[in-house]
Amino acid sequence: MKNFLLIISLFHASVIYGQVDWTRSNSCEYKNFDNSGLIDQLIEGMTIEEKVGQVIQGDLDFISPEDVKKFKIGSVLNGGNTAPNGDKYSSVDDWKKLSKEFYDASPTYKGIKVPVLWGTDAVHGHNNVIGATLFPHNIGLGATRNEALIKNIGEVIALEVLSTGVAWTFAPTIAVPQDDRWGRTYEGFSEDPLLV
Repeated sequence: MKNFLLIISLFHASVIYGQVDWTRSNSCEYKNFDNSGLIDQLIEGMTIEEKVGQVIQGDLDFISPEDVKKFKIGSVLNGGNTAPNGDKYSSVDDWKKLSKEFYDASPTYKGIKVPVLWGTDAVHGHNNVIGATLFPHNIGLGATRNEALIKNIGEVIALEVLSTGVAWTFAPTIAVPQDDRWGRTYEGFSEDPLLV
């Protein structure tokens, strides 16, 4: 029965997965960047206001690319129920467009663009995006004790998150829940540290 449910779930996910253009977004100019001490020099040259801006993470519902540019904001968060322009039906293209706008608004120090980080809650899929594949929560995946399956799921989530121009996800949670009263036990794979 467990295998039957797994096959049905994977079939359903593959049908939905095939209906969305999950092409990889490539907006990172500096993926092979050798800082050779340059980062320290950039930080030393920043004003206190610029340093404060770099450690602020604004919520997507309350921040715009213009804010990132004006206040030299370092990162953006979209948690549950946030989407480009407050439209929960935003397409992958809408996400890519906003990601590019945030990237283009990234602050520049000494001629070097410091890309704004955009983080999302994609604990069991890029659930803020219509058409994204949603998987069981980690507590359910841990119960399968199937490392290969969990790795494959992680790869699908990574592809779908990257395809929207978002380069950072607050997952997986490497938690070892010990108290069921904790409100996020579902994000841990198990209460057994050896399994996690």
